[in-house]
Amino acid sequence: MITKRHFKWMLAIALTLAGLTFSATAQAAEVGSLNQYTAETPLIISHRGSPLQFPEHSFAGYNDAIQNGSKFIEQDVILAKDNHLVVSHDNNLKKNTGHNISVTNSTYSEIRKAPLSNGETIHTLGSIFNRYQQSTNYVVETKKTAKGGYLLEKEIAASIKEHHVENNVVLQSFSLASLKYLHNLLPNAPEMLVLSGDNSNANYLSKLLSQLPSYINIVAVYTPGVTTQDVQLIHMSNKKAVGYALDTDTELANGQASGLDGLFTDNTKLATGYFEK
Repeated sequence: MITKRHFKWMLAIALTLAGLTFSATAQAAEVGSLNQYTAETPLIISHRGSPLQFPEHSFAGYNDAIQNGSKFIEQDVILAKDNHLVVSHDNNLKKNTGHNISVTNSTYSEIRKAPLSNGETIHTLGSIFNRYQQSTNYVVETKKTAKGGYLLEKEIAASIKEHHVENNVVLQSFSLASLKYLHNLLPNAPEMLVLSGDNSNANYLSKLLSQLPSYINIVAVYTPGVTTQDVQLIHMSNKKAVGYALDTDTELANGQASGLDGLFTDNTKLATGYFEK
């Protein structure tokens, strides 16, 4: 039987071998109650890792974010031709690899042949779960896929359960239908609806929020142009308000003044330091 003490030591050894440091006395991460996240103590999400210094969704970027205080790292997930869960923001990999490869039209063995600019292989969601396990939290976004039948959502939920990180995930999407399907598979996971820049305004929010189901716990808005009124509308619907992406002191100050409960950032070190002042 593995005790909690043994688990902590096993996790510490695994993370040390992975190039991270983790105290043997530290507790495994957990999303916990969303009530703990406020404008003063926001939910800080490392947007695609640390894309200002490292390739998007690379281990190097995630390591950097975690070492700079991140407790939430983001994954954009696309379903490959052979149903592997590929972590990439763009379906076409040219921007990050220099190779004109489409994730949805390629097998993972083909995708692996196009490394990131730092030499890392493009990762699957499972490989990221394997590396960090329960030492951090994950913000997993469903991206558009050519396949129907909610296969992407089914595979994501299966991977989360397989790696025992049900208490370490926030599920996010621009698609309400995707979130609804995921809620049926993972009813206890917090869910975040992401709004485009065109929809991040009071007029759209007023119509949307009255129709959102209660299991949508968080609404993420594009922060340029977002006002305190917009955030208040979200709060009046008993949902948390998150902004994207806040990367400078001015942006962080504006987000805090607007009452945002959380934020995506490309600069984890700056964001965590700002709220520790």
